[in-house]
Parts: sequence; C-alpha cells; structure tokens
Amino acid sequence: MRSCNCNKFKKPLLFLGLTLSMLVAACSASHSHAGTDFPKDVVESTILQPEKIIEKNLFGRRERSAEYQRYLLGEYIKEQASLKAGTDAVEDSRSLRQKSRLTKQEFEIYKAISRLAIRVAQGKEESTVISLSIGELGIKNSYSADELGVDKIFDESGKNMTESAIKAINQKLDVKLEKIVGVVNADMPFELYWFDKTQGIAYQPPKLGAARTSKGDFIVFEKDAEVVFSMSVSREYGTGFRADCGITGEAYKASVNAGKIVKKHKNKSDLKKLEAYRDEIINSVDYNYDAVKKYLEDGIYGNPWQVIYVFDNNKDTNVVCEGYSKAFQYLCDLSQFDDKTLLCSSVSGDIMSDSGSGPHMWNTVKIGKKAYHVDLTNMDTESAPKHNELFLNGVNGSVEKGYRFSWNKSYIYYSYDNLTRHVFPQDILSLSAGSYYKDMKKPSENKKHAKIKVGSVKRLTVRKRQGKRLLQWEKAKNAGEYRVAYKTVGAKKWTYITTKSRKIAIKKLSKYKKYCFKVRAVKRVNKKISCGKWTAIKKN
Repeated sequence: MRSCNCNKFKKPLLFLGLTLSMLVAACSASHSHAGTDFPKDVVESTILQPEKIIEKNLFGRRERSAEYQRYLLGEYIKEQASLKAGTDAVEDSRSLRQKSRLTKQEFEIYKAISRLAIRVAQGKEESTVISLSIGELGIKNSYSADELGVDKIFDESGKNMTESAIKAINQKLDVKLEKIVGVVNADMPFELYWFDKTQGIAYQPPKLGAARTSKGDFIVFEKDAEVVFSMSVSREYGTGFRADCGITGEAYKASVNAGKIVKKHKNKSDLKKLEAYRDEIINSVDYNYDAVKKYLEDGIYGNPWQVIYVFDNNKDTNVVCEGYSKAFQYLCDLSQFDDKTLLCSSVSGDIMSDSGSGPHMWNTVKIGKKAYHVDLTNMDTESAPKHNELFLNGVNGSVEKGYRFSWNKSYIYYSYDNLTRHVFPQDILSLSAGSYYKDMKKPSENKKHAKIKVGSVKRLTVRKRQGKRLLQWEKAKNAGEYRVAYKTVGAKKWTYITTKSRKIAIKKLSKYKKYCFKVRAVKRVNKKISCGKWTAIKKN
C-alpha cells in the first residue's frame, strides 16, 4: 500500500476567513495623514490604518490543499495538442459551474487566479501577483452609517469605529479564500505545477479608514484601493512571487505529450479511454520513494507532486500519489467522451490497510448519476489487485465513514479529509455500491423505456420502369427498418410496405398513372416503436 507519506500535505487544512475583521483587528487610532491617499473631501479625519500589512500564508508548513475536479485548458494547449479548440478557460462550462458555487466576489477572484495561472504555466508571465480593485469586487469607495445600516460610525471617543460598523463593513468583503484556492487547485491539475502550495498565497488587504467630514461620518477606502494576492512559486520554477519564463515555457511542453496520448486513444469508447489512460500513466512512471524521503528530511516540495514528471517522456522522473491522480484527471480533462456527464476528480484524505497507513490522493470518476473509485498509485505495485478492485469499482460505505476495498486477504480503507468534504459536492464523493463494469451491463430503467430518436430519411429517388416503380434512399440514424407509403395522385388512402432494405421495387403499378410516394425510418425497442419524419412526397 502506498500513500503520500507527507504529513505536511495531508492534514486537514484550516483557513482564516478573508474578511475585513482581519484588517480591523490590526488597526489602531491615528491622527497622521502621512503616506495615505484618501479622498480629498475628507475634512476632519481620524484614519484607522493597519500597523502593518497583513500577510498570511494560507498553506502552512504542515498543511496542504485538496484537489478538486478538472479545469479545461484554453486554446493554447488545445492547438498544441491538436485537440478541438475550446473557449477562454475562465469562461468554459467548469467556470460557469463554479459561478453557482461561489459568491460574486469569490468568482471574480477565482477568474483572476485562473487567468494568471494559465499565463504563468505557459511561460508568458513572470509575476504571480494579482491585484483587484475594490470596484471589481463590488465594493464602493466609502460607506455612510445609513448605507451600512448602523446608528453611527465612531464610538464615544470619536477615535475608533463601533462594533456594529466593523461588522457591517466586514460583510461588504466576505470572501472565503480557502474555498477559492481549493476550487482553483482542483480545477487545474496541470497549470498550477509552478505553485508552491506549502507556502501558499499572501493576501494584502486595502487600506481602510473612518472619516468625519462636512457631509457626515463615513468608512472610506484609500483612493484606487486594491486587494492583492501573491502566489508562491516553487523553487524549480522561480523564487518568491516571480516565475522564470524560460523554465516554465520548457515545462509547459509536457502538455503536448499529454495531448498526444489523448489523440492516440480518441477513437476508443469511454471505458477503453479510461483504461488506456490508466495504463499509459502506470507504464510512464514509478512511485517516487526518494522524493518522499527527501521531503521528510528537508521539506522540499515540487515536481514529484506534479503532472510534469508524468508527461516529460523521461523515465528517470517519477511521482508520488498526487502526480498519479492529477495526471489521470488531466487526461480526462483533455478528452471528449461520448458520455458528456463523465467527470474525473482528484480527492484526498487518509488510507489504512493491512500493510500500513498514511495520507493519500486518488480519483473519483462520475459517470451519469454514479461515482466510481480509482487509485492508480496502489495499482502500480507488485501486490496490486488484478481484477479492478481499485479501478472504477463500487463499494459499500459513506462519505462520512469512508470506504473499504478488499481483495484476497488485503484491504485498503479510504477516508476523505475535511477540506475534501467541504469543497466537493456529494455526488462526486458518494461512491456507487457496484462497479462500473457491472453497472454498464445493466440496462437502466430510463434507457429500457426511453424513446429512441430516429433520424429522417434523405434523398428519396423514384424511377419508373414498365409496370413498377424503383425507390431508393440514404440510411437514416437509428433506423431498424423503413416504412414505404404510396397511392395514386388524388386518392385518399395510402398503401404501406415495411422493409429493412434501403431500396424497393413496387410492382404491378400502371405505367399510365401517376403515383405519390413517401418513406420514413422506424425503430422497434421493447415493443415500443419510434418513427422518423416522413420524406417530402415524390410523384412519379
């Protein structure tokens, strides 16, 4: 049994809420205007400024984020990989889905981080600092007591904001950064290869003040106030908040190799694609025990946890569980499946087995209304199960209590961590009781009784030959047979003939009379009949 035995990454991650209370708590009363740039109409001001800029590493040295779902790439990678071109990454279907899960402010930050991540990953951007104006987050430059819904801005001393004013201004910037980072990390299994999540994101809030003016008391923000987020760069790709474009540009070429794998298997069925991706990854890398040992010794985090080492075509570069799960999700993200509901996600938590325990990352694959378990890391061992116990399997259990997989005398028990349960919807984490291999053989009630859509017959031709008419047409979608109707011109009653062929000779017709002909496709399923549209009437 293998796990990413790195406690730093595998403990549930607790975040501070990104609200103005973080700012207000650090404020002290001051009458000095030096170094500020507040609106000119402030007459008598008591400026409340932070004693220092708040900078919080959201990912501590013994913490890590969970991976979630997938993120479709922009046109750059899809052109390079010869895949179908997509839309702007932040405007795709995943982005729209996240829009319903995030507040408006969180969604704006999510889009900004996503855009930057792609540009840095492509080697097009050095700085990993993101600045958003408070206007972009829907916040005004100043608020009166009435606008905040409070009695007053200042307390009795006239030097400090009231508790009610602080609470009200907090609600104007109420962003849970941990949720945004969790979603972006999980949506982008490839593009954040340069991001050092052990160092995390530094947040610099806008400067905030309370002002007493001729028009009344206000809470005000500094002119052109911004909220600034700075993403830490892994040591392989730069330093601090600056990436080396030469290095990231080269690393991004691994995406082309991933695209080639997808293209290689694009004509296979959905199941065969998933099996092919499984085999491609397992045959490309081995588990990187040295990386785990090195991390435990000196705390170095980097490429062994990323997708780059899976797709760099270098047999000497290997990964830990995070690399396996991200790579599988990434290939699925690049693919076009027949089942449009198919969604691969990277999830994390802890595992226990007959041979040990530890923190781990693996996948769930949602197909239709069911989700299935995938653990490529523990399939890539000599003692791995041989009958898909860890691939698209189902099992009894629950999101809260975990899932236990058994084979022969071995077992692995999986439990999701708190952040995974917080970020993922239930339909991603709740596993099917049966394996996909068994479920796909069972016709669902919906499919059993569904009315099959039958296509229309096209290019009907009618030719006269002595006392018969020769009819011919093109094949219609889902057609099992065809119904031919004919009558003499002016008659009311049609005569019908059923045939499985796409051509028919109707005999014993007068060569002196004119007839009407039409054809439509028919499909019979479980005693139910589905029909396509009749063709336009042909006269001959």
